[in-house]
Amino acid sequence: MSQVNVLVTWRGEDKRLEPIRAVSRRVNVLTATEQEDRLRLAPEAEVWFGWGFNREVFDVARRLRWIQTTSAGVDRLLFQELRRSDIIVTNASGVYSVPMAEQVLGMMLALARGLHICVREQSQGRWARPALQGKTDVLEGKTCVVLGLGDVGTEVARRAKAFGMEVIGIRRRPAGKRGNSRLEPVFDRRGFCDYGVPLRK
Repeated sequence: MSQVNVLVTWRGEDKRLEPIRAVSRRVNVLTATEQEDRLRLAPEAEVWFGWGFNREVFDVARRLRWIQTTSAGVDRLLFQELRRSDIIVTNASGVYSVPMAEQVLGMMLALARGLHICVREQSQGRWARPALQGKTDVLEGKTCVVLGLGDVGTEVARRAKAFGMEVIGIRRRPAGKRGNSRLEPVFDRRGFCDYGVPLRK
C-alpha cells in the first residue's frame, strides 16, 4: 500500500494536523511554512494543502494531483500552466463567510458612525463630537448592493437586512426571474456596495 504525501504549508500547532493523518494510514503529512522548504518537499507531494503555490513550485511538483487552498479565492493560483494540467484545485469556499460578512458590516458601521474619525480624534486627545458634526449617519433605510451572492455575499445580505437596509443582490447566474442587467441605476442609490466576485483581468 503506497503512501500519499500531503504537503501542508500553513502555520499551526501539530495537533491541527491530526485530523489529516486520521483520514488514512496511507497519509504522510509533510509540513513546510517557508518557500525554501516548500520547494524542497514539493517534488514528493501528491497533495498540496495551504498557500504559497506558484509557477516555481509547479515546475518541481511533478507528482502533484490535488491542490486544496486555504482561501476562498483562487485567482492568483490559476496561471495557464496549472489550468492546462490534470491537477485538481479546490478552495475553502464557505469557511470564511461569517467572519468576512461581519468584517464588511463592521466597516459599514464604522463609516456610517464615523468611528475612524473618533479613533483619530482620540489619538490626538480631543473630544470627537465637533469633528463628527454632520458626518454621521445610520445604516437603516440605506441601500446595500451585494455584487456577488456567493457564501460571503449571502451572509452580508442577511446581516444588512437585519440592520434595516434595502438589500439588492446581484449574481452572475440569477435563480428565477431575470431582472435588469444594467448596474448604473443601482449604483445611483445612496448606500454601500459589497464587491465579492472573482478577479478578472
